[in-house]
Amino acid sequence: MCGIVGLCDRMEPQQARHVLSCMLATMEARGPDGEGRFIDEGIIMGMRRLAVIDVTGGGQPLCSQDGRIVAFQNGEIYNHAALRRELSQEGREFRTASDTEVLAHGYDVWGMEGLLARLDGMYAIAIFDRRNHRLHLARDRFGEKPLYYSTAGGKFAYSSNTTALAWLPWVDLDIDAGSVDRYLALHYVPGRRTIFKGIQRVLPGERLTLSLDSFRITHEQYYRPALGPIEPVEIGTFVERIESAVTSRLVADVPVGVFLSGGLDSSIVAAVAAKHHPAIDTFSMGFQDASYDESLHAQVVARAIGSSHHHFTFDETAFHELLPAVIDGLDEPLGDQALLPTYWLCREAKRHVTVVLSGEGADELFAGYDYYGIWLSRRSW
Repeated sequence: MCGIVGLCDRMEPQQARHVLSCMLATMEARGPDGEGRFIDEGIIMGMRRLAVIDVTGGGQPLCSQDGRIVAFQNGEIYNHAALRRELSQEGREFRTASDTEVLAHGYDVWGMEGLLARLDGMYAIAIFDRRNHRLHLARDRFGEKPLYYSTAGGKFAYSSNTTALAWLPWVDLDIDAGSVDRYLALHYVPGRRTIFKGIQRVLPGERLTLSLDSFRITHEQYYRPALGPIEPVEIGTFVERIESAVTSRLVADVPVGVFLSGGLDSSIVAAVAAKHHPAIDTFSMGFQDASYDESLHAQVVARAIGSSHHHFTFDETAFHELLPAVIDGLDEPLGDQALLPTYWLCREAKRHVTVVLSGEGADELFAGYDYYGIWLSRRSW
C-alpha cells in the first residue's frame, strides 16, 4: 500500500528526525519494505514503502536532476513508461526505473498542472519545490489512495493515515458531531471532513498547495467526472478499454493476483488478467450461509480461465478473531459489511502475491444492483 507523511514546522534537526520517526512508525503495516526521509528547513517528509516497481532501486524520495524537486508517492503510475520516454526526449536523465521518479522530472518540465493532466494511476503525491518553497499535494481522480491533512497555529501536516496526524499534540482530535451524523446516515463520512475536528482530507481529483513562506493554502479541483447521460459505446471499444485498464494494472516487478468473487466484474477482470498471466493466482471468500455464498461461481470461473485458485470460508469464529485487528486498522469508522472477510482474504493473499486486482466500482458504474437501476429510472437528466 505504501504511505506518505510530512510536517511543515520549524524545529531543531534532532527533533525533526524524532518526529518523523514517530509518524512513520504508525504506518509500518502500509510499507513493510523500507522507508525514505527528507528533512529541510521548515519541512520534513517521509514514506513507508511496499515495493512494486523497481524493487531494489525505487526507494524514495526521488528528485529532479538538479535536486530541487523532491517527490514522494503512495500508489502507482500506470503510464510511467510512456511518460519516461517523453521526458527523456526533453533531456531528462533517469537513475531508476521507478514510476515515482517520473513525478519529479514531470513536475520540473510540465509543472503541477501539466503533470496531473498526464497521469494515469492511483496515487497520493507530495512534491516539494525547493526553488519557491512550495509543497504540492494531490490525490488521484477517484480517491483510491487516502490523503489527510491538518493545520493549526502556523503548522501543517499530511499523511496517508489519521494515526500519524493524531500523534501530533496540536491536532484537534475531538469528535466532529456533524461527521457522526453523516456516518450514521451513510456508513462513512463524505467530503473533506473526517470523524475528527482537526483532520481533513484532500478530495478525489484535488490538488493542495502550501507556501512555506506565507503559509497560504490553496485548493484546486483538477478533475471532475462528467455527470449526465452516458454515451453509448460500441462493444469492441468497450472490450478494448477493459483490456487496456486491466493490463496496465498488471505491470509490476512482484507477483500479482486477482480477488475473484464470481460476479461479473471480478470475473471479467480475472479472465483478462489470466489471458496475459497464465495460471494467475485468484482468491475467493465463501460463507456458510448459502444465500450469501458465491464461491461456487468463483470456482467455475477459475476453472474456465485456468487460474491457480485459493478458496476460504468465513465463519463466526473468524468474525470474533478478526474484529479487534480490523478495528485497530481503521483510520475512522467505516460501515462496510465486507471489512472482515476482505481483511482475511488480503492476509491470505499476501502469502502468495504482493498486488491484487479486484472488481470494485463496476456495480456503481454499470448500475449492477437493483437500487441503482431504480434510481436511474426515476432520474430525468
